[in-house]
Amino acid sequence: MKKPKDLNDPQVRKQMWKRHPVVTQDYRVSTVAIESAYKIIRSRFVLRRTSIYRTDPPQTGKTECALAVQQLLEVEFPTCYGVVVSADGHGTKTFGLVRDIAAATGVLVRSRDPYKIVMSRIVSQVCTEVQSRGGSQFWLIIDEMHLVSEQEFKQLLTLQNALRLVTPRISMTVIGFAQPEIESRRTALVAVDARHLVARFLSEGATLGSCNKVSALQRITRALDKEKEYPIGSGWSYVRFFLPRAFEAGFRLTTYAQMILDALAKEAGGIRPIPMHHTMRTLEALLLLNAKHDDTHFKLDEAIVLKAVRSSHLRDFVASTRSAGGE
Repeated sequence: MKKPKDLNDPQVRKQMWKRHPVVTQDYRVSTVAIESAYKIIRSRFVLRRTSIYRTDPPQTGKTECALAVQQLLEVEFPTCYGVVVSADGHGTKTFGLVRDIAAATGVLVRSRDPYKIVMSRIVSQVCTEVQSRGGSQFWLIIDEMHLVSEQEFKQLLTLQNALRLVTPRISMTVIGFAQPEIESRRTALVAVDARHLVARFLSEGATLGSCNKVSALQRITRALDKEKEYPIGSGWSYVRFFLPRAFEAGFRLTTYAQMILDALAKEAGGIRPIPMHHTMRTLEALLLLNAKHDDTHFKLDEAIVLKAVRSSHLRDFVASTRSAGGE
């Protein structure tokens, strides 16, 4: 049996540094937004609704939320099947979203394959996957749903109807994550009398939760302080890995949640919700930039927190969104 590495040895941690999830940003924390989204999405999936979509501004964690919802559905509903795709707004010359659904479901598409053949293969593949699990439901999570065109909504309608006609029939729930522009898409569909598409896919919308309350941020920092470990099962939380001496002396990010939130809010200049992307980058910076200062007396202060916030480029993001909005 291989002897576990001694993480108390700074050289051992140094060797593991580049592979740490905080460094690679390859980890996920359950947030208020994720829990809120899953609660609603789960209920609609159980009821076999045709679609539900969620909206929020850019950089507020929609993609991470979509991936988390995928994982949660897989765990809770192992007899069902689903995939995640991302709309790109590039039109339909190569079947648009159908091409992406084919790739996500493992269907090979050749350049000269007719649309009907590709759609038939997708239906067959989805049926195989669902039936092999002993279920009768398929979920399709679409990130950036505001980029889905009218033609692509028609393709989704075709796929949904085709799955309903197989024996035994399969219900398909489309779960969308979108920016507020989705409402413009909805209005445009109504304008061209495509109300059947609105009724099927855009009749039920909701807004993601955010990290504007200290309790929401505390949930994230608590995960970094206690729950998230590397290596898994080592007992070394993310905070302990980068600040072991401070951690041993009682340092916890959660203690400074209000200070961190205040700094984020100030840098955001009143923009709400505070982007989840920049919140997470700030927390990571607090660990990475201060690891060299690890000491039993280490504490955060406003200057240290502000430096971490600014390293996330939150101010640049806010400026760019205001410029794009003509402010």
